[in-house]
Amino acid sequence: MWMAVRKLLENWYIWLLADIIATGAYIVKGIELYAILYCVYIGMALAGLAAWRASLLSRQQLQAV
Repeated sequence: MWMAVRKLLENWYIWLLADIIATGAYIVKGIELYAILYCVYIGMALAGLAAWRASLLSRQQLQAV
Protein backbone atom coordinates (compact mmCIF):
# COMPACT_ATOMS: atom_id res chain seq x y z
CA MET A 1 0.00 0.00 0.00
CA TRP A 2 2.81 2.38 0.85
CA MET A 3 4.33 1.99 -2.62
CA ALA A 4 0.96 2.53 -4.29
CA VAL A 5 0.33 5.71 -2.31
CA ARG A 6 3.77 7.00 -3.29
CA LYS A 7 3.04 6.06 -6.94
CA LEU A 8 6.26 4.07 -7.25
CA LEU A 9 6.50 2.14 -10.52
CA GLU A 10 8.14 -0.72 -8.68
CA ASN A 11 4.75 -1.38 -7.10
CA TRP A 12 3.50 -2.74 -10.42
CA TYR A 13 6.54 -4.98 -10.92
CA ILE A 14 5.88 -6.58 -7.54
CA TRP A 15 2.22 -7.12 -8.45
CA LEU A 16 3.27 -8.64 -11.79
CA LEU A 17 5.66 -11.02 -10.08
CA ALA A 18 3.06 -12.06 -7.49
CA ASP A 19 0.41 -12.58 -10.17
CA ILE A 20 2.75 -14.63 -12.36
CA ILE A 21 3.73 -16.84 -9.44
CA ALA A 22 0.09 -17.29 -8.40
CA THR A 23 -0.91 -18.14 -11.98
CA GLY A 24 1.76 -20.81 -12.16
CA ALA A 25 0.77 -22.22 -8.79
CA TYR A 26 -2.89 -22.45 -9.78
CA ILE A 27 -2.00 -24.15 -13.07
CA VAL A 28 0.17 -26.70 -11.24
CA LYS A 29 -2.63 -27.36 -8.73
CA GLY A 30 -5.14 -27.80 -11.55
CA ILE A 31 -7.27 -24.78 -10.68
CA GLU A 32 -7.54 -23.33 -14.16
CA LEU A 33 -10.31 -20.82 -13.43
CA TYR A 34 -8.19 -19.07 -10.82
CA ALA A 35 -5.26 -19.16 -13.24
CA ILE A 36 -7.42 -17.38 -15.80
CA LEU A 37 -8.44 -14.83 -13.18
CA TYR A 38 -4.80 -14.15 -12.39
CA CYS A 39 -4.09 -13.72 -16.10
CA VAL A 40 -6.68 -10.95 -15.99
CA TYR A 41 -4.83 -9.50 -12.98
CA ILE A 42 -1.59 -9.62 -14.97
CA GLY A 43 -3.28 -7.62 -17.73
CA MET A 44 -4.54 -5.10 -15.19
CA ALA A 45 -1.08 -4.76 -13.66
CA LEU A 46 0.43 -4.19 -17.11
CA ALA A 47 -2.21 -1.55 -17.84
CA GLY A 48 -1.55 0.13 -14.49
CA LEU A 49 2.19 0.12 -15.11
CA ALA A 50 1.72 1.67 -18.55
CA ALA A 51 -0.65 4.34 -17.21
CA TRP A 52 1.62 5.26 -14.31
CA ARG A 53 4.67 5.34 -16.59
CA ALA A 54 2.88 7.67 -19.03
CA SER A 55 1.76 9.87 -16.14
CA LEU A 56 5.29 10.02 -14.76
CA LEU A 57 6.76 10.91 -18.15
CA SER A 58 4.23 13.67 -18.77
CA ARG A 59 4.85 15.07 -15.29
CA GLN A 60 8.60 15.08 -15.90
CA GLN A 61 8.12 16.82 -19.24
CA LEU A 62 5.95 19.49 -17.63
CA GLN A 63 8.55 20.11 -14.93
CA ALA A 64 11.30 20.43 -17.54
CA VAL A 65 9.44 23.25 -19.31
